[in-house]
Amino acid sequence: MRTRNAHAIGPGTLPNDAAARGGDARVWPRARAAGIISHHIARGIRASRVPCPAFPAPTRTTAGDPLRRTTPGIAAVLLALTSALACARSAERFPAPIPPVPATPRTQYVMRYVDIAPGTGAPAEARKCLYAHYTGWLTNGTKFDSSHDTTDAGAPRPPLAFPQGARRVIPGWDAGFEGMRVGGRRRLIIPYQLAYGERGRPPRIPPKATLVFDVELMGVADTLARPDTTEPPRTPAAAAPQCPPWAAVSGRPT
Repeated sequence: MRTRNAHAIGPGTLPNDAAARGGDARVWPRARAAGIISHHIARGIRASRVPCPAFPAPTRTTAGDPLRRTTPGIAAVLLALTSALACARSAERFPAPIPPVPATPRTQYVMRYVDIAPGTGAPAEARKCLYAHYTGWLTNGTKFDSSHDTTDAGAPRPPLAFPQGARRVIPGWDAGFEGMRVGGRRRLIIPYQLAYGERGRPPRIPPKATLVFDVELMGVADTLARPDTTEPPRTPAAAAPQCPPWAAVSGRPT
């Protein structure tokens, strides 16, 4: 009774049971591929030995090696990918006189977005007044606010108006409309650091709440000219740029 060979397939190893069956011409190249590609992946992970960001040269063809004749680019491509990964994980370098720091930067928080529909109107620009309809949810599906809801008197609510970059809204909103045009719709996924912070805004916004907003940019306008007065503004809100009413921008009565 013949005993099956239990050794793993790798470079220089051909299973005895395959040899006993007369050998499979396809097994040997696949076996060599597994070993050689694993070897190049291991080399690529060692970032100190891989030039960054140079693309590695293709594997040299060897006349007697069927793997290197048929698949010379596989190992090179994988080495390039692992080299890029190693470079991305290495310490970020800045030009002099910024001193180098031998550590890998970490991401503290990040805001994400999804463009639902592109707009075709005026672009959102810094220091302009932006007018947006929105609906906001917590990540558990609870809706906490929407400009599409009517007022207590049953009247439709106008879009929210804010001067971009003037800190009249949460930081995620100040940054979240960049690249949009009027008519565009976007989903903003805002971490608590760019929303209402560690404390939240009870009872609607719990502490450290990630917020999901579906927004639609309805209009863009210039901020109102400051009144010609020597009296300093009494509050920070009064010092911020002011936006014209939505009725004046849209031409529709409130």
